[in-house]
Amino acid sequence: MHQLLLINEEPGFHRYVESVLAEELGEDFSLVIATNEEQARATILSGKTLDAVLFDLGLSRSNGFGLMDEMFKACPSLAIIVINEAGSDQTVVEALQRGAMSYLGKSDLNKSLAPTLRKVIDANRQSRKIRRVRDGLAAVRMDYELENDPALIRPLLDEVRETLDRFKIGGGNTSQLIVGIEEAIANALYHGNLEIGSELKHTNFAAFYKQAEQARSNPKFIRRSVRLSIDASHDGAKITISDDGQGFDPTSVPEPTLSLIHI
Repeated sequence: MHQLLLINEEPGFHRYVESVLAEELGEDFSLVIATNEEQARATILSGKTLDAVLFDLGLSRSNGFGLMDEMFKACPSLAIIVINEAGSDQTVVEALQRGAMSYLGKSDLNKSLAPTLRKVIDANRQSRKIRRVRDGLAAVRMDYELENDPALIRPLLDEVRETLDRFKIGGGNTSQLIVGIEEAIANALYHGNLEIGSELKHTNFAAFYKQAEQARSNPKFIRRSVRLSIDASHDGAKITISDDGQGFDPTSVPEPTLSLIHI
């Protein structure tokens, strides 16, 4: 049975929607009606399982988009179908951008309500199953091997961030981890594979990156690659970054903590 919520304040419209649903779905639906923002909010927060929400953004005494954002915050997987009057196309576009799955014109409900509901409900149920499968992922290993192209660093970091977020590594804020990983990848590319010293980077950025671009086409370096491996689970993650450069002696690097001033 389809569990539906209709957010609209017009009793005549309620009866119309019920009649259209009864004609198309028979008794295979249950319709809860909210005539104002408070009732809609209470229904969402009650924890009731809803297959779809028919939301009239023209609800008076309501910030439609604000209520929509609240509903998504309480239930991110909610399937919202916006109902709109003719001539409110820009409102529909914004609703879709904010997460609504579809929209219906009030004058077209008798033709499009049932087909749209079926399509949206089927898609949302499938998405929920996919999320359940992904939630059951216990561990993952991913290996990347990339050419010496700085433009690939950001997309690679997006992949790593998605993996870390999936296992909630970093306490829900992976920004600091990503910054460190980005620096390691850049070091592997510029200093490892392209063998460019760090001194120029600190004095002349433009010259540094120009030299890097020239080095990328050097036959000596062109076949080198940057490799990143990530082993992640709910217990943590191990990330390994390597390159094809000549390497360095770690003992030759000054101890950075010696420069710290303790107060």
